[in-house]
Amino acid sequence: MLKPPFVDEAPPDRYCDLVLTGGVTSGVVYPTALVELARHYRFKSIGGTSAGAMAAALAAAAEYQRRKGSLLGFQGLGLVPAQLAEDVSGMTRLLSLFNPTRGTRRLFNLFLGLLNRSGSAALLGLVAREYWGPLLVPALLVPTLAHAFTPHWHGALLGLALWLPLAALGVVLALLHDLQHGLVDNGFGLCKGCSKDPAHPALTDWLHEGIQALAGRRGQAPLTFQDLWQADEPPAWLKGPDGRAGHAIDLQMFTTNLTHGRPYRLPADGLSSRLFFRKEDLDSYFPDEVIAHLMAASQPYAPRLEGDPPASDATAAFRELPQGQLPVVVAARLSLSFPFLFSAVPLWAIDYEPPGAAQRTLRRCWFSDGGICSNFPIHLFDAFIPRWPTFGISLGRRGPFQKRATWLPTFHNQGRGDSWDRFGDERELPDGTPRSPLARLAGFAAGIVQTAKDWNDNTLMRMPGVRDRVVRIGFLAGEGELNIRLTGAEILRLATEYGTTAGQALVAKFVAPGHGGIARAWKDHRWVRFNTLLSALRARVSALSAAADATPHTEPLTEQIAASFVDRPLLGERAEEAPLDAAQADALDGLLEALKDLERRFAALPVEQPYRADPAMELRNRPPV
Repeated sequence: MLKPPFVDEAPPDRYCDLVLTGGVTSGVVYPTALVELARHYRFKSIGGTSAGAMAAALAAAAEYQRRKGSLLGFQGLGLVPAQLAEDVSGMTRLLSLFNPTRGTRRLFNLFLGLLNRSGSAALLGLVAREYWGPLLVPALLVPTLAHAFTPHWHGALLGLALWLPLAALGVVLALLHDLQHGLVDNGFGLCKGCSKDPAHPALTDWLHEGIQALAGRRGQAPLTFQDLWQADEPPAWLKGPDGRAGHAIDLQMFTTNLTHGRPYRLPADGLSSRLFFRKEDLDSYFPDEVIAHLMAASQPYAPRLEGDPPASDATAAFRELPQGQLPVVVAARLSLSFPFLFSAVPLWAIDYEPPGAAQRTLRRCWFSDGGICSNFPIHLFDAFIPRWPTFGISLGRRGPFQKRATWLPTFHNQGRGDSWDRFGDERELPDGTPRSPLARLAGFAAGIVQTAKDWNDNTLMRMPGVRDRVVRIGFLAGEGELNIRLTGAEILRLATEYGTTAGQALVAKFVAPGHGGIARAWKDHRWVRFNTLLSALRARVSALSAAADATPHTEPLTEQIAASFVDRPLLGERAEEAPLDAAQADALDGLLEALKDLERRFAALPVEQPYRADPAMELRNRPPV
């Protein structure tokens, strides 16, 4: 664990970016890992999903306080695992942060009981313990009725025969009632994460208090993204030709809009991603001071694009979710809505499917865990040529051949191998333990879900210029993930043996001893990124001149640019569809010629690049989120 005081050894000009994967309780390893990095780096951009979003929020708050001149934030961040391990009324604080409602308590207790248990007998015992009422009523009534119609032991047998189906039916009906009126009515989750009880805080309450404390803002307004963006005045060397340096601390998180079927990046920007909320919807999700800030910082609904529905009595209760003034805790809660464990969060968006604005309205969208679409957005802050490293910390299950809990590639060509989900071929397991056909079938079904969810993350992890900067932390069964019943000792062990070790591995590889030196791994990383970019550019500009000038049944681009100087280049009446002026036309001509020149320069080079990327990177259109 971190031993106070925290000593800041990071030079003022040494930055890094961070991307943290989701993992529910596996995230207890993050605070100590981040503290080890913070000793040597200042955090510029931080991104995360689910549990990674929660850790990213705490790290951004600590970095905010460092920019304000205090190291108490990182000192407190290192103590977070110890706080989660504290005993609270006979349970760890970690477990106490999960607060089922009255309607979901029985289901939540079933979930707790299933952790670290196996076998049908254990499952039946759990059901009997939680749903003893539906079992007890037939047990009291059926024997009496049976005895009235049949004598002696015949009545007992008949009673048992009647009791079993009635009891089973009673349990099924009770379960259906809990699912419908408990889980579904509670936002499709067991816990909302907010108790509004200072004596018994839930996860969102605790996270809000932690963010405020690590930022040095206890008793003040909630920490917002705008606060992070303006945490300090960036140094001159960070500013570009336009005099801008971007955000002082750039925090970004992912959530999933299940209604739209796509990820959203928070804070959202752009008119096509406008989101709205109603106070009555969010009251039970966030502390009162967060709700008060949202109301004060937001604007009532108003149409902003052609085709938006007009403001009316039907939209009077809606306010637009702020961007810069969005509290960090709100974005983190939107990202960590682990399906069924945490309630999805209801926000609203404009439904553009009806053909006319008069028929359009605001409709509810359900936001769930960011990891559903993007559990490890390692690309989030990448530049073609990085000025500083973007580190990734990936949480996952330890494979049967992985001997160490943490692993970071030593050389640029390591880490290309695929990870394996060994759900079917049990003969390859080291101990040779066979799996039942049902277990293999369940593994196959789980593999379909995991592949659909994580294929993009798994593919990116193999890429050159990515794999060498991602430290992998592998957990044994029961060590993390959904196991919210981790003991205090287990939390502290994971934080020390896994988290601290992971942070130290990144530092040892990328930080040169002493001040002013350049680590060889950092030089190798930039060389790989530079040559990988050239290879990808070469592939994309190949045959560009022919496509621009000599493709049949099209107008050469040079003529199209010249024509657009006189007439509209696009159909429509918007400003961007107006004819070009002379400066715009000259700029497009110059850029097109520059691309052709790049193609000619690549053609004059040898066939092979000095470095051959494997797998080779592709430059492609990627939609914004």
